[in-house]
Amino acid sequence: MSTRPNPDTAKRMRALVGELEESGLSLAAFARMKGEPTWRLYGWRRRLKRKSPASEPAFVPVRIVDAPNPPAPLEIELGCQRRILVPPGFDEAALQRLVRVLEAC
Repeated sequence: MSTRPNPDTAKRMRALVGELEESGLSLAAFARMKGEPTWRLYGWRRRLKRKSPASEPAFVPVRIVDAPNPPAPLEIELGCQRRILVPPGFDEAALQRLVRVLEAC
């Protein structure tokens, strides 16, 4: 049976393992210095190394190019936390004029 660690404990141990890796000390010396049981640091270091970065979800920017007649409106996010929804079949010239006006603000 596998139990999930407390999120605060996991965060603290990730930080400690990071410090361990950067310290250049042996695991035993680092554990003594930090007052942590050697077995705990060893287990967390092993657990964190096993966890592959590829298994973590990654968020990447997506750009749609040449999407004719999209089924949903286009959404334009402005820097002032406002959004413009542009319906399919929009008037391109009108949108260009709107963008020019907004850029001038």
